[in-house]
This record gives sequence, structure tokens and C-alpha cells, in this order.
Amino acid sequence: MFGFLGRKKSQPLRGDELGAFLNDALNAYVATFPVEENLMAFLARHGREGNLAGIKATLDAAIGATEEILWKEPGGVSWTEEFKGNLFQAVRARNPWLSQQGFSSLVSFGGWLCWHEGLNA
Repeated sequence: MFGFLGRKKSQPLRGDELGAFLNDALNAYVATFPVEENLMAFLARHGREGNLAGIKATLDAAIGATEEILWKEPGGVSWTEEFKGNLFQAVRARNPWLSQQGFSSLVSFGGWLCWHEGLNA
């Protein structure tokens, strides 16, 4: 599934190492919203700049899942701990590599999105 991380001079990542890398990349890519230049700089520091397209697509899938869920929340988004827990489980079901550490950047993005688009309850 993540063969894009084993090309060129970089050694392939597997298991927990792969998940940790994707979560670190997500945190570099998304603070308030995704910034591709930040992701590119992160990948360059790790010698994986040739993997931008595949990694970005993987991270964008998690961002897209978050957006989809937030837009569909009936009555608006109430940022309770219960809601955040349910959001994490739903996004992780589609992106099994996601950890709580990486999810924190999606919560920051979600908070901005809900404020910007008037999605808060």
C-alpha cells in the first residue's frame, strides 16, 4: 500500500516506523491548514522528496475524510471530547496509520475549517 516510501536512496519503512513517519509528515504538512511547502521541506530533511506525490495523496486522504465528516455533522460540530474521539475513530478507520499524535493536526485543521465555514454548533 505504501510502496512509495521505498524508492530511490531511501530505505523502505515498515510497520510502526511507517506509521510514525506518516504522522510526523502530517504534523509538518498541517498546522491550521495544509501547506505543501512545509511537507516538501519535511520530506527533503528525510531524503524522501521524490515521494511527495504518494505521501501527499495519503495525507490528503486523511484530511479529506476529516472534512467530509465535519461537513456532514448534523446541527454543526460540537468540539467535545466525545466528538473528537468519534472523529478520530472514523478517520482512523479509513487511514489505519493515523495516531493520536497525527490526529492533533487534523483537529487544528478541523477547528479552523469549522470556524471559517461556520460549521460549529
